[in-house]
Amino acid sequence: MPEEEQPKFKTELYIEPADGAPICRILSMSGGGSKGAYEAGALHSIFDTLEAPHGEYDIISGVSVGAINSAAMALFGKGDEKKLGDFILGLWETLTNRDVWVWRGQWNPVEPIYGESGFVDDTPLYNLLMRIVNQFDNVARRKVITTANDVITGNQELFVIRPGHDDEQSPEWRASIVKASASVPFVFSPTSMKPFGQDLLLMDGGTTWNNNMVAAINEC
Repeated sequence: MPEEEQPKFKTELYIEPADGAPICRILSMSGGGSKGAYEAGALHSIFDTLEAPHGEYDIISGVSVGAINSAAMALFGKGDEKKLGDFILGLWETLTNRDVWVWRGQWNPVEPIYGESGFVDDTPLYNLLMRIVNQFDNVARRKVITTANDVITGNQELFVIRPGHDDEQSPEWRASIVKASASVPFVFSPTSMKPFGQDLLLMDGGTTWNNNMVAAINEC
């Protein structure tokens, strides 16, 4: 095909809306374990590249490790994207396995069947999430959605971290819903929500839906 007849494609990082149309910017992050480090690097580049307000997301949805990154984003308001990018990149640059899980004593290949319901103990992840939330005084500055699946019913459960609800949503609840979304079956134990008055036993949200952009759209 002659060069002048070849179709021309134009790639944009964002699309300009029609004049006067309301704008709701959404970021939806998937699960995938250590791929969370890729998400952190991509976010850092986005915040360095896009001019305001194009990187100022209104609603963030995250599943599994994406929920962990989303929870960090909840702690920074619109306009603080560069600080957010530095924070989340710094978190992943220093993160080790011991910050997320530890072995349950001696290795036991049938542990999830006859012993604890997960090969490893993810208490360090919960403690890490608690430290991060408390570092920012449990103040949410952006709406964040996480999802996890109930082990008993198989239903997907949706949780929303809402700005202005810091007194109602304790640091323990917020850390638990994020940990629940990343509770990989058999690797980690499911997360019980009974301490918060909810009869739910939750496992990784990625077991049914690894990217929940629909929930974010519905919140706009």
